[in-house]
Amino acid sequence: MGKSKLIAFIVLSQLLIIAFLVFSIYKKSLPKIFLSLISKESVLSTKTKGLDYFYEPSPNSLDKANTWIPYQGISTINSDSLNERYDYKTEKDPGIFRIITLGDSWTYGLYVDTDNNWPETLEDLLNKEKTCSAVKKYEVINLGVWGYDLQYAAKRFELRGAKYQPDVVIWFVKSDDMLQINELILPLEKNVDAEMRKNGEFQKAVEEGDYYASWHKAYSQYIDKYPEESIVEKQKKILSDFDSVYTNPLIIASFLPVEPYYDDIVGSFVAGRPNTYDFRGLTNPTEYRELHFSGDPHPNENGHRIIAEDFLNYLVAKDFLPCK
Repeated sequence: MGKSKLIAFIVLSQLLIIAFLVFSIYKKSLPKIFLSLISKESVLSTKTKGLDYFYEPSPNSLDKANTWIPYQGISTINSDSLNERYDYKTEKDPGIFRIITLGDSWTYGLYVDTDNNWPETLEDLLNKEKTCSAVKKYEVINLGVWGYDLQYAAKRFELRGAKYQPDVVIWFVKSDDMLQINELILPLEKNVDAEMRKNGEFQKAVEEGDYYASWHKAYSQYIDKYPEESIVEKQKKILSDFDSVYTNPLIIASFLPVEPYYDDIVGSFVAGRPNTYDFRGLTNPTEYRELHFSGDPHPNENGHRIIAEDFLNYLVAKDFLPCK
């Protein structure tokens, strides 16, 4: 082998080793709870100061559950990492009324096609039933992501949502979400998931229909490890800090009943922030067999439509819309 070829071979070998190491580090950094539900090609690990586990859907991708999940809706991810049928212009044209939705998998629309999640359905209902001369078009932009907590939803709005200049933000937060802090849970879940896969416990759980077993076990450890009072105070601060990126009308929505800590966190925030509304009138799909997947609490297509109709009725009743 000539000297030039030898040098080229050494350089190429070193580049391959570096590429392999980078890929290995990247792969290990992704939160496994979500890779266990969603194909890893659909996850983008976004470098964010202070958030070691923050992630988003990969732009311009088709997001679907792994093949062993029985619910196989396909999400169309646009160029801005949003579960949307379209790309939206950053600059809002005259006559456009924009709503941004925040939340977790229930807002994202896990296991249903993009067309059928409640933000898309709400957009269609608004444009069909509430058109008028003051509004050329309603746009509902979905920033929800599976597994998000308050902190991740707020950060996603800062990174992706603020530039769209929404007229209203709807933040759908279920009562159980109020104690979830991903930066504390995900390190625990990573260890739990690895152990459960090693000893066969994870596969057994899947066969029994529990697709979230590692999360459940890690969440239990998290609750035992961190006092509820400290979690509540952290969540209050996250909501309070949201004002630094958004000050327009905000609707925080949930089901009834809610836990006392939900009242504590949301109640104090709503009372101290202008143009902030506490909507607890959403239909809970888990209470109706026809509104959620069999064996899973996530809303199906029917459940998403009911939620969209609930929001439409609320927006009209509270005069959020510029047209009747």
